[in-house]
Amino acid sequence: MPITRTAVNSKQSSPKASTSNDDILALIKTLKEEISFSNKSLSDSLSKKFNELKLEFQRVSKQVSELKTSYAALYSEVDDLKGKVAKLECSNPLVNSQSIVSQVLQENFEHERCLPNLIVYGVPESNSPDTSVRIDHDKLTVPSSLGSLENAVPDKYKLIRLGRSRADFTRPIKIICESKDAASNLFFAYNSAKRSGKPFPEGFRMSRDRTTLQ
Repeated sequence: MPITRTAVNSKQSSPKASTSNDDILALIKTLKEEISFSNKSLSDSLSKKFNELKLEFQRVSKQVSELKTSYAALYSEVDDLKGKVAKLECSNPLVNSQSIVSQVLQENFEHERCLPNLIVYGVPESNSPDTSVRIDHDKLTVPSSLGSLENAVPDKYKLIRLGRSRADFTRPIKIICESKDAASNLFFAYNSAKRSGKPFPEGFRMSRDRTTLQ
């Protein structure tokens, strides 16, 4: 009898072991699938982050390049100013140093005064005899011409038509910003948009305001 019980117990324990092994295999398979899915999600996330960083790096590199160009232009203006001072000294040896310093200071003052300003050309001008109508026309036309630079256009600025009104000539407009930074940002955005091929109205262009000597 003891031998018979032992045989029965052995037969009963075998299915339990088999069921337990199946559960373990199923669990391992599930874990593998979850790990595989997790790895794929992580890989996709890292790839997306890498692409975003790559685009950001390219954007910053482009801005650095444009800043270098702007600085080069500024240095060129400084060198030009030095050349004009030297020319003044050579053309009139009798002029005293105080007069030269005064002219240089005046030029520097005018240069600083021009920094918040930009000049735009090719903006259609109203032919109305009413000044207020012409002003309102410019207030609508200038923002429309700067449409592609919307994010860089300052909230507050003044517009002044330069020169006397003529039927055969479209006068340029001086944009007076509240700060030189606002003007620089707008001019920088204009040059960037122009290089990237963004459209502007025919004949439209923008430049910095310049002093008499410049």
